Amino acid sequence: MNKKIILPIIVIFMFMFSVLPSSTFAQTSTVKITFWYTENSSEEPGVLRLVKEFETANPTINVKAEAKGFFSAKETYLTQFSAQLEPTVFRAARDWVVEFAQQGLIQPITPYLNATDKKDFIADALRLVSYPDKSGTEQIWGWPQLVDVPALFYNKHTLENAGINTTKFTLNTSLTWSQFTNYTKQIWDKQLKNPEGKPVYGLTLQGMFFGAQPIYYGHGARFFKNDNVSFANIDINSTESRTALTFLKDVVTAPYTPPWDQQGWSTINPMFTTGQVGFIQQGPWELKNFLTNAPEFNKSAPGSRTWASASNLGIMRLPHDEQGHEGAPLGGHAYVITKRATGAVAEAAMKFSRFMSSAHAMAEAAISYYHVPARESVFKDPAVTNSPAWTYIKAIKGIIDRAYKNPVDPKWAQLETVFGTELDNYLAGNETLSQFIDVVTTFWSDILVSGGTGTPTSKSTINPGDFQFIVVPILLVSIPVIQDIKRRKSKKK
Repeated sequence: MNKKIILPIIVIFMFMFSVLPSSTFAQTSTVKITFWYTENSSEEPGVLRLVKEFETANPTINVKAEAKGFFSAKETYLTQFSAQLEPTVFRAARDWVVEFAQQGLIQPITPYLNATDKKDFIADALRLVSYPDKSGTEQIWGWPQLVDVPALFYNKHTLENAGINTTKFTLNTSLTWSQFTNYTKQIWDKQLKNPEGKPVYGLTLQGMFFGAQPIYYGHGARFFKNDNVSFANIDINSTESRTALTFLKDVVTAPYTPPWDQQGWSTINPMFTTGQVGFIQQGPWELKNFLTNAPEFNKSAPGSRTWASASNLGIMRLPHDEQGHEGAPLGGHAYVITKRATGAVAEAAMKFSRFMSSAHAMAEAAISYYHVPARESVFKDPAVTNSPAWTYIKAIKGIIDRAYKNPVDPKWAQLETVFGTELDNYLAGNETLSQFIDVVTTFWSDILVSGGTGTPTSKSTINPGDFQFIVVPILLVSIPVIQDIKRRKSKKK
């Protein structure tokens, strides 16, 4: 082609690109975001189905969805952030959100929430992700996805075989601790065997603090006086706390619960779903698994029993003490967005998070895998209320309405981690109750006292621009090491 012709053409194209609005080209380019989710294998298909639906409706946004194990997800996120490889959107547990915010890892979503959103989200779901920034302005740091609490599940067939009349149990039943203990003993005393010939226990619970929370809070015990999170208000040496911890130790060492080394996350569900225990404290996130894969509750599951059916799975409120304290600690999840996301990536992340926390997505999750919605409107959706899932969702929602309202504090997850780690040592017989209380108090002092001077810290505020992401990974790694040193020293004495 003649050079005299080529040059004017180039000039014309350059002029066109300079005067057309940038949005003209932004619409034709693909924005890529990474999404980490922590749902289990039973829930995963529903998550991926929603991701695909979003991408179909938004062809210029590509979502790379990656599954992460719940118990390692938080530490992985912190590590990846320091390496600048963090996901754009992350499904964070209720006590991670404000901790991430304080460390400057995530950005507030407040400007993107409209009045309808704020009115529709359950008040406690928003409370769990709200905290003031450095200026003292209350900010919302995550898009609520769901709310949850542990409930008391039971195997009706097992209980009936032990002579327990389950027809008197309803979704609204809450036993006293003495009644509950008597039932678990009654199951064990019958010396029942499951179809595989294994002994049937009354109760199983795993040792991490999640399994102990219903018992701890259900005896009126609290970490802090009046839930005021500060060094001066540590209350784990109270009468209620000692009573709860003693009761928990008695339960763990009793013959009607499995040996301690058999009570972990990898064993408690199989023991329940194969009829080896009568009661289990578990959350709604396992309902899909129970009703789909359990030989005790689904005739289509491998090794199914002749009595297997969904109606064999019972659910009720958690036990309570004589003062009426129930032990359900309020939980939930929310979608958080990395602080590093800017421009089109941040907009895409917000759009995706809004969709995943929409009434539509929550209804799909409720129907497909029994998630308890974080939006009020979903509880009135006929598609939900007329679905087989509604019985279970309604039961869990009733427990949520009575749940213990955990304080919202950036240090809460660290406090729980220390408590849970040492609780395992206490329950395993490596520490006395007094030693447990002393060790936890010592570590909590390091967390709550500023500069190690013994001065209680005031409730800190958040500067969204501060990146203090090194503190928590060091703390998480250091705690087990320091604890091991302490135990070695105590053994030498």
